[in-house]
Amino acid sequence: MAIGASDFSVDCPVYDGKTAVKDVLKPTTSWSTQFNQCKCFILRRFKQRDNVLVRGEVFFKSDIANPQNICKPRKNVKMINQVTIPNTVAVKKAKLNDVKKLLGKHFGTEWESLPDLTFYRETLTSQKALPETTATGEIY
Repeated sequence: MAIGASDFSVDCPVYDGKTAVKDVLKPTTSWSTQFNQCKCFILRRFKQRDNVLVRGEVFFKSDIANPQNICKPRKNVKMINQVTIPNTVAVKKAKLNDVKKLLGKHFGTEWESLPDLTFYRETLTSQKALPETTATGEIY
Protein backbone atom coordinates (compact mmCIF):
# COMPACT_ATOMS: atom_id res chain seq x y z
CA MET A 1 0.00 0.00 0.00
CA ALA A 2 1.41 3.36 -0.99
CA ILE A 3 1.49 6.20 1.49
CA GLY A 4 -0.39 9.28 0.38
CA ALA A 5 0.73 12.84 0.96
CA SER A 6 -2.09 13.42 3.43
CA ASP A 7 -0.97 10.56 5.74
CA PHE A 8 2.17 12.41 6.85
CA SER A 9 0.26 15.40 8.19
CA VAL A 10 -1.56 13.16 10.66
CA ASP A 11 1.39 11.06 11.79
CA CYS A 12 4.12 13.69 11.77
CA PRO A 13 3.13 17.30 12.47
CA VAL A 14 5.56 19.99 11.32
CA TYR A 15 6.40 22.79 13.75
CA ASP A 16 7.88 26.21 13.04
CA GLY A 17 10.69 26.11 15.58
CA LYS A 18 12.59 29.09 14.25
CA THR A 19 9.87 31.62 14.97
CA ALA A 20 8.82 29.83 18.18
CA VAL A 21 12.18 30.29 19.90
CA LYS A 22 12.82 33.82 18.63
CA ASP A 23 11.03 35.43 21.59
CA VAL A 24 12.53 33.15 24.26
CA LEU A 25 16.11 32.22 23.29
CA LYS A 26 19.02 34.59 22.79
CA PRO A 27 20.52 34.74 19.30
CA THR A 28 23.71 32.69 18.95
CA THR A 29 25.75 35.87 18.53
CA SER A 30 25.04 36.85 22.15
CA TRP A 31 25.90 33.48 23.72
CA SER A 32 28.87 33.43 26.09
CA THR A 33 30.60 30.80 23.94
CA GLN A 34 31.61 31.41 20.35
CA PHE A 35 29.12 29.29 18.45
CA ASN A 36 31.18 28.89 15.26
CA GLN A 37 34.29 27.60 17.03
CA CYS A 38 32.54 24.99 19.18
CA LYS A 39 32.65 21.38 18.05
CA CYS A 40 30.54 19.93 20.84
CA PHE A 41 27.51 21.26 22.73
CA ILE A 42 26.40 19.76 26.02
CA LEU A 43 22.83 20.49 27.12
CA ARG A 44 21.93 20.34 30.79
CA ARG A 45 18.58 20.79 32.47
CA PHE A 46 18.45 23.38 35.25
CA LYS A 47 15.64 22.22 37.54
CA GLN A 48 15.31 25.31 39.73
CA ARG A 49 14.42 27.75 36.95
CA ASP A 50 13.08 25.41 34.25
CA ASN A 51 15.86 26.32 31.87
CA VAL A 52 18.36 24.54 29.69
CA LEU A 53 22.03 25.31 30.17
CA VAL A 54 24.35 24.98 27.19
CA ARG A 55 28.07 24.35 27.38
CA GLY A 56 30.04 24.76 24.17
CA GLU A 57 33.39 22.98 23.93
CA VAL A 58 36.03 23.85 21.36
CA PHE A 59 37.57 20.35 21.64
CA PHE A 60 35.77 17.04 21.97
CA LYS A 61 37.83 15.79 24.92
CA SER A 62 37.76 18.99 26.95
CA ASP A 63 35.58 19.83 29.92
CA ILE A 64 36.50 23.47 30.44
CA ALA A 65 33.55 25.71 29.63
CA ASN A 66 30.86 26.64 32.12
CA PRO A 67 27.24 25.97 31.19
CA GLN A 68 25.30 29.16 30.47
CA ASN A 69 21.63 29.95 30.18
CA ILE A 70 20.63 30.71 26.58
CA CYS A 71 17.21 32.17 27.41
CA LYS A 72 16.51 35.88 27.38
CA PRO A 73 16.07 37.62 30.75
CA ARG A 74 12.85 36.66 32.57
CA LYS A 75 12.17 33.88 30.04
CA ASN A 76 12.37 30.10 30.30
CA VAL A 77 12.00 27.20 27.90
CA LYS A 78 8.43 26.51 29.02
CA MET A 79 7.43 29.76 27.31
CA ILE A 80 8.20 28.34 23.85
CA ASN A 81 4.91 27.90 22.01
CA GLN A 82 5.34 25.82 18.90
CA VAL A 83 2.95 26.47 16.05
CA THR A 84 2.02 23.70 13.64
CA ILE A 85 2.56 24.66 10.02
CA PRO A 86 1.09 22.90 6.99
CA ASN A 87 3.48 20.35 5.53
CA THR A 88 2.25 20.58 1.98
CA VAL A 89 3.94 22.46 -0.80
CA ALA A 90 2.00 23.75 -3.77
CA VAL A 91 3.44 22.45 -7.03
CA LYS A 92 3.12 24.49 -10.21
CA LYS A 93 0.41 23.41 -12.63
CA ALA A 94 2.91 22.94 -15.46
CA LYS A 95 4.87 20.41 -13.41
CA LEU A 96 1.69 18.54 -12.46
CA ASN A 97 0.68 18.37 -16.12
CA ASP A 98 4.13 17.02 -17.05
CA VAL A 99 3.85 14.28 -14.42
CA LYS A 100 0.37 13.39 -15.64
CA LYS A 101 1.61 13.16 -19.24
CA LEU A 102 4.58 10.97 -18.26
CA LEU A 103 2.34 8.62 -16.30
CA GLY A 104 0.03 8.40 -19.29
CA LYS A 105 2.94 7.60 -21.63
CA HIS A 106 4.49 4.93 -19.43
CA PHE A 107 1.39 3.25 -17.99
CA GLY A 108 -1.34 4.06 -20.51
CA THR A 109 -4.48 6.12 -20.22
CA GLU A 110 -5.86 3.95 -17.39
CA TRP A 111 -2.91 4.60 -15.03
CA GLU A 112 -5.22 6.03 -12.36
CA SER A 113 -6.81 2.62 -11.77
CA LEU A 114 -3.46 0.89 -11.09
CA PRO A 115 -2.97 0.19 -7.35
CA ASP A 116 0.79 0.84 -7.49
CA LEU A 117 0.24 4.45 -8.57
CA THR A 118 -2.12 5.55 -5.78
CA PHE A 119 0.52 7.98 -4.47
CA TYR A 120 0.52 9.91 -7.75
CA ARG A 121 -3.27 9.84 -8.03
CA GLU A 122 -3.71 11.18 -4.48
CA THR A 123 -0.98 13.78 -4.94
CA LEU A 124 -2.48 15.10 -8.15
CA THR A 125 -5.96 15.34 -6.62
CA SER A 126 -4.70 16.99 -3.41
CA GLN A 127 -2.65 19.55 -5.36
CA LYS A 128 -5.76 20.79 -7.18
CA ALA A 129 -7.09 22.25 -3.91
CA LEU A 130 -3.87 24.13 -3.05
CA PRO A 131 -3.19 27.67 -4.30
CA GLU A 132 -0.37 28.03 -6.79
CA THR A 133 2.78 29.78 -5.52
CA THR A 134 5.55 31.71 -7.19
CA ALA A 135 9.27 30.91 -6.95
CA THR A 136 9.56 33.19 -3.90
CA GLY A 137 6.79 31.35 -2.07
CA GLU A 138 4.14 34.04 -2.51
CA ILE A 139 0.63 32.83 -3.24
CA TYR A 140 -1.04 34.33 -6.28
